[in-house]
Amino acid sequence: MPNKVITTTQCNRPKYTEQMLHYLSKCVGIENYTLIAAIEPGNDEVYELLSNFSSCETKLVINHCRLTCNINTMKAMYLGLDKSDFILHVEDDILLSKDSLLHYEEWCLNPDSFSFNLYSKINRDDYNTYRYNEYMYRDVFVPWGFGLSKAAFLKTLEWNCYCPDIIHYQSWDLNINKKCLANNLKHKFTFLSRSQNIGAVGGVHVPSAEWHKENQHLDFWAETIDKENNV
Repeated sequence: MPNKVITTTQCNRPKYTEQMLHYLSKCVGIENYTLIAAIEPGNDEVYELLSNFSSCETKLVINHCRLTCNINTMKAMYLGLDKSDFILHVEDDILLSKDSLLHYEEWCLNPDSFSFNLYSKINRDDYNTYRYNEYMYRDVFVPWGFGLSKAAFLKTLEWNCYCPDIIHYQSWDLNINKKCLANNLKHKFTFLSRSQNIGAVGGVHVPSAEWHKENQHLDFWAETIDKENNV
């Protein structure tokens, strides 16, 4: 799989960026990737963290002015898909498991869905060891660590999913989800989540830390098992 690219949007949450990069550095195969970051201006610590990331090649692009979440996401993905036919998009508050890239790359070899999602919210009781590498399909698009093809991205542009926040306050991922539902498009995902959302504070579309804990944070994901097994 040539031109392996991870895109990321970065703004003003260095504590999250630091954790995101730490987990990314532990991913199997990260040295074969290019990390492309679209960075909103105004936080030198975020830029310094990204500049010092040495686990893979990096390309850092600082916006001349604040683009807002929707437009900056579109920019990051555009920059990535200019270099590759597929991207893995990871926001500043998303942690990846060690084997996440392996699952993403397997999907790239056979992209049998509109997107590939690494996030899955399941209960511990729903899991057993036979389901460790299980894949499933769902109707809902989930943005917290996902793979997208160039063809799918072009569809999102046709659908005008990245309307600026200041004009039409609806997040880009909800727009994509709405269009995919209307067109009966599916999303493949790892039954055992390979991503974690830690963005309880400062998120554009997160009303409170309590809401984040209830709706986005995972009590159980791949890293939980690794820690229990001392991996």
